[in-house]
Amino acid sequence: MIKLQNDKINITISEHGAEVIEGKKADGSHFIWMGDEASWSDHSPILFPICGKLLDDEYFFNGEKYNLPFHGFAKRSDFEVLEASEETALFSLKYNDETLKMYPFKFDFRVRYTLKDNTVEVTFETINLDDKPLYFSAGAHEGYYLEDGIENYYVEFDEPQTLHSCKITGKHINENTEPIIENSKHLDFKADKYWPYDIILRDINFSAVTLYNSKGEKMIRAEFKGFPNLLFWSCPQPQSRFVCIEPWCGLPDFIGDNKNFEEKRSIVKVDAQKSYTLTHSYTVY
Repeated sequence: MIKLQNDKINITISEHGAEVIEGKKADGSHFIWMGDEASWSDHSPILFPICGKLLDDEYFFNGEKYNLPFHGFAKRSDFEVLEASEETALFSLKYNDETLKMYPFKFDFRVRYTLKDNTVEVTFETINLDDKPLYFSAGAHEGYYLEDGIENYYVEFDEPQTLHSCKITGKHINENTEPIIENSKHLDFKADKYWPYDIILRDINFSAVTLYNSKGEKMIRAEFKGFPNLLFWSCPQPQSRFVCIEPWCGLPDFIGDNKNFEEKRSIVKVDAQKSYTLTHSYTVY
């Protein structure tokens, strides 16, 4: 375990999945979901090299069939710690014989956490070590702790938005959408509106949201410039005590997609010996 801390916040990161498994303010209160086998046992998993689910858990590349699990293999893998100090740590997951069976690319996927005052900055760097283009998706999945239950919290956008969520059949997206908000900055989590709190926003034109409690007090501000998609998710039970705010550079397969990996929606192409960097952050109040 690696612990980063300053006088405002501290986080504990597991080498397994390079996942933040605990986040606390200086007063000891939690801001990252603690995990619960009865609802959701994760905390803030990292998604790579896919986000969501493939049709039949399979895809094709150069005529060969491969299989990948839900959200990819990074969350199930042990990362190497390349550096660690009081306020920053760098983790690395490199290709190996097992990953090549699932994902035929030579890569070095790096995750850096940095504390800046009351902000956690998270950078994903995908380095292509191969002599051919590499294709990937990556996503964040932070679960934020909601002490009073999800229905007593809401998010606000910096500017009014008109938003439609992708519809889901099983674990896959279909081509239909449903309205979420119209010309509003306010999105609440009332069960009679969105259940089970699975909102998928494609091709977004905003780069931040702020989470508030029912008293109008700021809890979390998430910023995600450069990510094309944003999801809100929680477990389907009344008074769930967490919400995930998930910037993704990727999407689950759509029903009817052709399963060709390089044609996957929101996929990122990285040329040989090049890299691609994405950074998001969350500020704790």
